[in-house]
Amino acid sequence: MSRVCPASAPTVTATTARRRATSFAKLTAPVGSGRLTVVANGLDQPDAQDPLGLTRPQFETDPRQADSAAALFNTRKSVRQAQLGLVHEIAVTAADSLQARLYGGTRSVLQFLPQAGDAPLASGGVVDLDRRYGGAGVRWTRKVSGERPFAMSVGVERDGLDEWRRGFVNNFGTQGALRRDEDDTVTATDIFAQGEWRFAPGWSATAGARRSRVAFVSQDRYVTAANPDDSGTVTYARTMPVAGLLFEATPAWRLYASAGEGFETIHALPQFRDQAKNDVTVILRHVRSLSGNAFGIVKNQSIFCARFPQRRPVDWGFYRQSASLFG
Repeated sequence: MSRVCPASAPTVTATTARRRATSFAKLTAPVGSGRLTVVANGLDQPDAQDPLGLTRPQFETDPRQADSAAALFNTRKSVRQAQLGLVHEIAVTAADSLQARLYGGTRSVLQFLPQAGDAPLASGGVVDLDRRYGGAGVRWTRKVSGERPFAMSVGVERDGLDEWRRGFVNNFGTQGALRRDEDDTVTATDIFAQGEWRFAPGWSATAGARRSRVAFVSQDRYVTAANPDDSGTVTYARTMPVAGLLFEATPAWRLYASAGEGFETIHALPQFRDQAKNDVTVILRHVRSLSGNAFGIVKNQSIFCARFPQRRPVDWGFYRQSASLFG
């Protein structure tokens, strides 16, 4: 059965009350031969009520009503997040620059779902998680001017996330018995290099590569006779090359072609378990894709875009703008 969510802003149900407080601050200041930028932001959204979606008959009868499960389980969500980051850009020489970044944050979520979550292998109808995350990165760039200018950039990045995730039975809007308790950790390390060479009037070539390693660790702390240990680890690693060629036919026309390899892992490790083998590593798989592009730009405006399925080796279309190490 299809489900329709109330689409427009004026459509308000009886259970859509919410309050949100956001904060943002940014400071930029010269420091030595460089520039330091500090950004801080926060979010506090307590008990945002969730009216859930409506079936088509419900929507046609009364688009402002809430699903009965919303009142039965008092569905709602509270979110609190704070993040601080800084970027320090340094002009080492006339040709060399260095950029260092550092960030960290916390996020907590308490959500009441429209279900009890008390089945033998269920993880509860109340989600309670606390997350800490952060990362750092350094990038060095050299720009060489002249008749055939060249720019090169190399860097390393390290990011991590620690999450304590628990689940409880939803006793019709109140928190019940514990049904899930786990610690999840994700770490990612990336090394990359990119070069761009304007080897002839109107022509430029770009090539680069990135080496990524992502590790997931899940420690299950809720183990019973009916709910076995779901702990596990899995690691992905891959080197992804990319190359491109740009030709500026006229000031209004640019033609661009590229080829590269993509690499995508799962987004998090909530608790994936093969029911037969009870192995977290059986289900977790990464996605690898090979792609190419050919684009045209008319005064930086996109006029056409057509794409083949993602895993085909070539994509075609028109490109709005291109990134350049020259700025």
